[in-house]
Amino acid sequence: MSRNSPVPLQRFLRCVVTDLLYPKVTIDALPGDVLLEIFSFYLDLDDAHLDAWHTLVHVCQQWRRIVFASPRYLNLRLRCTNRTPVRKMLDIWPTLPIVVFCHTSPSSPLRGVLNVAAALKCYDRVCEINIWDIPKSLFNRLARIKVPLPALTSLQLSSADDDRQQSNLPDSFLGGSAPHLRSLDLHGISFPAPQKLLLSATDLVTLRIERIPDFYLSPEEMVACLSTLTKLEEFALGFQIDLYLYHWGQITEHPPPAVLPSLTSFRFRGACEYLEDLISRTSLPRLDNVDISFYDLDTSDSPLLSQFVSNIKSLEAFDCADIAFCNQFVNITLRRSRGSADRRTLKFGICDGLDEQFSFLSQLGNIVLPPFPNLEHLYIHSSFPLPPWQYYAESTEWLELLHPFTSVKNLHLSENAALCVGCVLQDLSASGDSNRVTELLPALQNIFLPRSQPSGAMLEAIGQFITVLGLFDHFVSLHY
Repeated sequence: MSRNSPVPLQRFLRCVVTDLLYPKVTIDALPGDVLLEIFSFYLDLDDAHLDAWHTLVHVCQQWRRIVFASPRYLNLRLRCTNRTPVRKMLDIWPTLPIVVFCHTSPSSPLRGVLNVAAALKCYDRVCEINIWDIPKSLFNRLARIKVPLPALTSLQLSSADDDRQQSNLPDSFLGGSAPHLRSLDLHGISFPAPQKLLLSATDLVTLRIERIPDFYLSPEEMVACLSTLTKLEEFALGFQIDLYLYHWGQITEHPPPAVLPSLTSFRFRGACEYLEDLISRTSLPRLDNVDISFYDLDTSDSPLLSQFVSNIKSLEAFDCADIAFCNQFVNITLRRSRGSADRRTLKFGICDGLDEQFSFLSQLGNIVLPPFPNLEHLYIHSSFPLPPWQYYAESTEWLELLHPFTSVKNLHLSENAALCVGCVLQDLSASGDSNRVTELLPALQNIFLPRSQPSGAMLEAIGQFITVLGLFDHFVSLHY
């Protein structure tokens, strides 16, 4: 059809009928309640940007009236940082809840401390405080707040990694009361007597106290704080690495465990003895997401830890295991298959040298972790080249590491891990011990290598293991 051809009658009639049924109007003709719903949807989409409502109130007087008439419905808040002229902003805008937000770093030091201090003086309006790598000057001002902040729902404070002199919160902080607090994050902050504050925060949902500096927080004190937090869903507790030298005493008789009925997520960094003492004093019926890292190695006699893992309700759902080696730590993570919407995990790790990593993994697999009948996938990764295979020739740690995974059908190896694992399997095959060969990964069906053209040494090592398995009618496919 040429450019000058008439519009077909059918198309013309359709346009006319559409205009009659759905007459076009400008947005200013929409009623206020409709505009309010549109504004709410817009702000939900841009929730990360607390100042998004500023755009709406600058369009016209009608929009400005609608926005300011429903501040709670739209969750309007003033975002105060070290770079915003807080005093001027407080004079311009209505009396709205205040969010104090600033992240700093050594390369970007915090300036404008007076701006943040001005916002903190509005005690009845501050609803969130989020300050990371807090400088000493601002921390001292914050620590001097001795009155409750009745609107405060979220408090996140983090000290710089290399600064421990500034991070002592006094017992009088917030007057020892935070009745509406729902989220508390303290990183590298000393809080010698947290009971007074936490016992008042009965609505707390998230509690993270991590990178605890050198002060003693006993399991008894921690459980006393947790016992009243019946709404708590996420709990993280972590100590500085140099505290691993402290060994808590043997568990003595104590009252029945405190029940945390809502807790689903737990993260811990510290000594195994401390963790055992802590979990012996608590009952966690809904726990299904666990992340634990140790600074010590003694998991060889850990009946409490083994029982703790066995009681996790989500264990039967896991069908994948990831073992990841890094320079200073190793993690083993149990999870659902990739692509699954289920984000529950069970993760154990240790921060130590390679020798200790293998010792820890063999202890963990044989003593702490129960059998996983549905675990079909095993991934072994390494971010650095592992030592030559001869390093393990006189030990059985690799074999002990693989031994618990009796239901694994698919073994996935990264490039750095493939050569080392292959050589260990080759050494096992050459030993002539048929029982050990056939008992290792008895359900194995596939081995996946990371490259389309793996090295000859890698193929030779794994190929010999596959050949020996075939002699016992156990056939394994190799995939690249």
